[in-house]
Amino acid sequence: MLDEDVRAAFDLSTAFASQVEAFRALAAGEAELSGKLFLDGDGSVPTVFAYGARASLREAACVRVACVGGVTNRRHGLPELDAVIVVTDARTGLVRALLEGIAFTLIRTAAAAAVAVEHLAAPQARHLALFGSGPQADACAEAIARVRPLRSIAIWSPTPMRRAAASSRVATVLGNGSGPAVRAARSRTDALREADIVVAVTNSRTPVFRGDEVEAGALVVSMGSFRPDRCEVDDRLMDRAAAVVVDHRPLALATAGPVIRWTARHPHTVPLTIGEVMAGLPVRRSREDIVFFNSIGLGVQDAAAAARVLTRIEQLDLGTSVGSIRPGSGARPRQDI
Repeated sequence: MLDEDVRAAFDLSTAFASQVEAFRALAAGEAELSGKLFLDGDGSVPTVFAYGARASLREAACVRVACVGGVTNRRHGLPELDAVIVVTDARTGLVRALLEGIAFTLIRTAAAAAVAVEHLAAPQARHLALFGSGPQADACAEAIARVRPLRSIAIWSPTPMRRAAASSRVATVLGNGSGPAVRAARSRTDALREADIVVAVTNSRTPVFRGDEVEAGALVVSMGSFRPDRCEVDDRLMDRAAAVVVDHRPLALATAGPVIRWTARHPHTVPLTIGEVMAGLPVRRSREDIVFFNSIGLGVQDAAAAARVLTRIEQLDLGTSVGSIRPGSGARPRQDI
């Protein structure tokens, strides 16, 4: 299934529902996850990784194979992320579909960030600081604006041209005057001023802002700290947090850089999971509490999302490219090529 087919079937409402389903399956102990296979890169050599999961024994298994490029990709105008999602049939185990992963990943990841904001941000939170200026940051801004009536969005990236371009894109998508006020921040400090929702969507291995400058009561979301050597936030932010929340406790404790560092300093503390919070576990005791959420990205998120994408394809009768949905799997391949 090509990216355009995925975009047609995978709207933000569908994506949001899929991520709620994924986190609830984790909290209920129904989901099955594999470990991650990593061939790490250094910025000039790409990072390649793979992992799989299913939401329950009754659901189809899903495997992601992905590559994160670096300098070479940027020099030649190529996407920094590429992926393919392999979806199997729940009954037979045969490969049911191959999904191109760029649009799928952007939408799924943005929806996960929106779920975190919906359940972890303070009720009155309306001001978003976004660290990152690529397509994933754009998608996160749009998804978060669907769950919160944002008043302002400040975008920071080290390159002035990139943050200005991102601000223009986000403003256009969100209404150009009818939506929240969108601006390119002058500095990291400027981006954090008044922000009660802070989202980092970067490839940085070092903190992208100072934790002592985060406003009291804020939610901080890190979408890029998915490896032990990736820390978008600093120790000060982690130590200020009244609650540390993760998508999956065992994997976060093993692979999420900020969480690993935090537990080393506080060995008797355990992070909460987003599924536990969705089930009713409170995370805030006062309006001043800072909450931190770390997303490493999980196969069960792909599995829940892919299932809904294929269902939507069938409902909308969109059709797909030859070979992207297998005959006999419950969906029809296109006959026009």
